[in-house]
Amino acid sequence: MYRPVMDTLVAGFTHLPAAVSAAIGTLNVVSGSGVAAKSPEYKQMMRLARDLGPRDLFLFIGPIGSESVPWDAMRDRGVRTVYYQTEPVNGCALSKARPDEVWDFSWHNLDACKPYPKPWLTQPFQMRYVPMGYIKPPAEARVRGYVPPDDAPELFFFGYPFYKSGRKRCYERLQRALGARLNATWMLWSPMAFERWWRASGRWAAHLNLHKACESARNPVVFRTSILLSRGATVISERANHKDEREYAGLVHFGAVDEIPHLLNRLWIAPQPATPFGARRVRSVQLRPELASVYAERFAPQRIFERAGVYAALIGHANASRSANGRPTEGGGVDVFVHTWNPDLGWLVDAQYAPHLRASLHEPVEFVEKEKARSQALSIGRAAALMRAHESARRRPYSFCLVLRADLLVGAPIVLKSFEWDRLWFSEHCCMNEANTDELRARVRAQCTGESDPQITWHKRVLGQCRASQYGGQWGLEKKPDDFYYFLMDWWFAARPAVVATWVEISSQWEWYKERMRRMLIWRYFSHYIWAFHVHDVLNRTVDVRFRAGVRVNLIRNAYPRLHFRAGRLVPLGEYVTDATGKCATMVTLANVSIDSDGLLRMPVDPTSPFGAGYAPRFLTMAEQCASARLAEPIICCGAPPRRCGTHVCSPSYADANRRFLQAGEAYGRAVRKGLVARPLLGSTSMN
Repeated sequence: MYRPVMDTLVAGFTHLPAAVSAAIGTLNVVSGSGVAAKSPEYKQMMRLARDLGPRDLFLFIGPIGSESVPWDAMRDRGVRTVYYQTEPVNGCALSKARPDEVWDFSWHNLDACKPYPKPWLTQPFQMRYVPMGYIKPPAEARVRGYVPPDDAPELFFFGYPFYKSGRKRCYERLQRALGARLNATWMLWSPMAFERWWRASGRWAAHLNLHKACESARNPVVFRTSILLSRGATVISERANHKDEREYAGLVHFGAVDEIPHLLNRLWIAPQPATPFGARRVRSVQLRPELASVYAERFAPQRIFERAGVYAALIGHANASRSANGRPTEGGGVDVFVHTWNPDLGWLVDAQYAPHLRASLHEPVEFVEKEKARSQALSIGRAAALMRAHESARRRPYSFCLVLRADLLVGAPIVLKSFEWDRLWFSEHCCMNEANTDELRARVRAQCTGESDPQITWHKRVLGQCRASQYGGQWGLEKKPDDFYYFLMDWWFAARPAVVATWVEISSQWEWYKERMRRMLIWRYFSHYIWAFHVHDVLNRTVDVRFRAGVRVNLIRNAYPRLHFRAGRLVPLGEYVTDATGKCATMVTLANVSIDSDGLLRMPVDPTSPFGAGYAPRFLTMAEQCASARLAEPIICCGAPPRRCGTHVCSPSYADANRRFLQAGEAYGRAVRKGLVARPLLGSTSMN
């Protein structure tokens, strides 16, 4: 029964990516499933488990026997413990298991489990979506001269159809509609028996997935489906959870129970035509090799593990174990977790973050140029998985975390204690908008006195809210309120760890996110918009969104040339004259008015003001993204493009510190190039 799960797990653990194998060394895994505590198999499993220690893994599949596993004792020895949940449930079916992680094959199970912590659990557990993967089937043996009889079933249910929970009702309805075209088999208890049945009957028919409870759409796609899809079989299923259906889109054909006969007729591969010599028409094998290829790619065990963050967690657990055995685990009040898409320079990145680095993972790029937002979200998810693994290893959760792009220069300390931890924080940011009214154009003429009327254009003249249409919307978006609601600066955000971990869903459900963007007339899939949609419509946390001014970060490609300037020199950077980093909270406008963005953000936007009234109550927090947009006197930007809107008033001490950082970094780079600093060599490792 658990064979598809075991095959997936064995493939995922035995074929580790090279970067993972190099990072964790030898990995020992002990697993068990469906064995009672007094059985010889259970005793043998426990004998093996007694030898596990830090950096090793124990995994138990299914409820039978799980209550007898010494979960706490293994955790105390530093063993990472995992329980694989196998039942279609509407909550947490953990028996009495107390693992570090729960893996499940169903999104519904995972979503239903989150709100229901068990009273016997001493700490929260990490949940991962780990479905059954592709397992290469044995070569099909050709049976010479075999022809299935004319009355052979066309649709098989691979399992017991008369289950008392309600499956019987659905099966009997289909029997009345299909008659002898439908049959079931449930006495295949060995691989040899299955192969015999497959050659004689299974490959000549389509296959049916029915839930234990009739027409219960929350039920998942079950284990046996992976065996069938790995062979390219046609699988027809009654409706399942919408997230599970998305996972199997194009592989499994879903419909209401009464629609299944129509699906069978549509998907049936017609018989081979009769020969000129009088041979009768012969039923075609109901297999689609191209479907097996798609399943093999999408559900490769290694890909499942990578997407679920299993490999990242293994690395985090290994690094945490090293920390617990001699390396300091606290580093000046900050712990760092890094993920990049650059395995060649991962060693250099890690060196820069020592001694605060707790775990890192550097992998080859997974997605193409046009899917940068997906790649970024997956990278955030992988880093979050490293953090969660370290939490479990040290047995103390983190309260709050800051997510930074890897290509940012941090120009000043960011004090996490100054944030409200139950909010979702993003960068305060303004954009230059068009002077599109007579009043605004009059202000431009009045303030931009160095520009003669023939030279004046109205593009990028007024500092205000950023809009989605400025970067990639279809015609008509600028006329919709969504234009102002679905933009966030994507350089950094800060939130609770559980919120950060949800970013991986952007990658795993990428096609769905794209489709929702298109509905909103947003046709460029930047993180600016994807993040906003994730916060507003997936997490439903708009009310908790907050913006912070004065977080001194900027893109290194913008800041790097300016780090060479002498102390105190201010130069153009984006919309402002500023130091190398910019993003200071105080600005002096061209009209010589000093504006304190932090001070403005401490006062919520008045929903009855002309500015606040332009925002729907649900999205009022988004009105604070540009602190100065609420001012009665708009900030005018002058000069030839790129225009300038004012001067940032920045602390010179930070500018000096940034210059020293630059000098140290360049000196390190020269030492590496000259061979004065040894690059670590990653040796080969094996797994037992």
